Amino acid sequence: MLEEERVFQETNPHAKQLWEIFELAGIDYGRIDYGIGGGRIQVWEINTNPSVMRPRSFYEPIQLPGRVRFVQRFNAAFEALDDRSPSPRFAWWLGRLAQAPRSSREHRRFV
Repeated sequence: MLEEERVFQETNPHAKQLWEIFELAGIDYGRIDYGIGGGRIQVWEINTNPSVMRPRSFYEPIQLPGRVRFVQRFNAAFEALDDRSPSPRFAWWLGRLAQAPRSSREHRRFV
């Protein structure tokens, strides 16, 4: 499953269709929740004020590499919009996620 997530992050297979949906909705920034049904994208919602990251302790240690990849891409996207350095908040998240877990007590499992 982690490998599938990595490939999905790297290939972003639905990017073109999702951009078209954002354009139709008149939304420039947000998180889209969607699935594939009948071979087509089906959108549930577009959140225009999305939560991007949760505290590091929310994630299992095995999930951290995928979250770090996400934050790196997220920062790069914002840097492409503006040539200033990334916001201190997101740079802080990246630094925290890249650290090795301090103890297994920091990690909780949510089902």
